[in-house]
Amino acid sequence: YIVAQILGGVAGAALVYAVYRDSIQFFESQNGIARDGGDGSIGIFVTGPAGYFGDYWGPFLTEVVGTAFLLLFVFAVVDLMNLPPKANLAPVVIGLAVFAIGNSFGANSGYAINPARDLGPRLAHALLPIAGKGGSDWGYAWIPIVGPLVGALVGAFTYRLLFA
Repeated sequence: YIVAQILGGVAGAALVYAVYRDSIQFFESQNGIARDGGDGSIGIFVTGPAGYFGDYWGPFLTEVVGTAFLLLFVFAVVDLMNLPPKANLAPVVIGLAVFAIGNSFGANSGYAINPARDLGPRLAHALLPIAGKGGSDWGYAWIPIVGPLVGALVGAFTYRLLFA
């Protein structure tokens, strides 16, 4: 399941590159410096720190808390004690939860809240033949992997402790 998710992230990033290849190549040919001072086209593919942090503590904590909230929502929605009769709104409610988490916690780290959301596209960025691209920022890559794993454990244990 994990491998399938990561491969899905690679495939999605490759598809984005295929669709926007000319725009990405043009951007990178202009030295890959965005108006906001960003680092090239990597931001199309992966998450990253907001840029105003001196360290990675803020983005890491954001990934932990955001993923913990996601797991709390998911467990609450799929808990048989909470299901209304003959209604299958779980995908809609979980989608709204992801939207809410993104709007409230997205600024610090880009809210991966799933290791495959960042790792697959980061691998694709490293492998794709983007002329003039910068690095794939592997120094930051552990945050959207470890943060969501820790957050998932926190969310699951919190739900179990409080509601199971």
